[in-house]
Amino acid sequence: MENYEADLHKSVYFGYPKKSDLLEWLDETMDPYWGYYGLAGSDGVFSEEIFFYIKELLGLQDTVREWEVDDRKYRKWLRELRDKELKRKANED
Repeated sequence: MENYEADLHKSVYFGYPKKSDLLEWLDETMDPYWGYYGLAGSDGVFSEEIFFYIKELLGLQDTVREWEVDDRKYRKWLRELRDKELKRKANED
């Protein structure tokens, strides 16, 4: 969840993963657990944990759907990407 924005910036730069890919992966992750979501945590501690995580993932889906490129953050991300590449090349030499 912490890396979704970096992944979305990668989608702008590399064309992958797209927002639709991330949303689909989240759907696939949650798919086996929808029965627990319907229980709303009322079936014990594990049901409660699963319900909590599904709510978090649904919130992440909303965030991804609404995400737009922030030019300032994108430029910062590109700078960090270039710096990492330069360090990697320097270490190879």
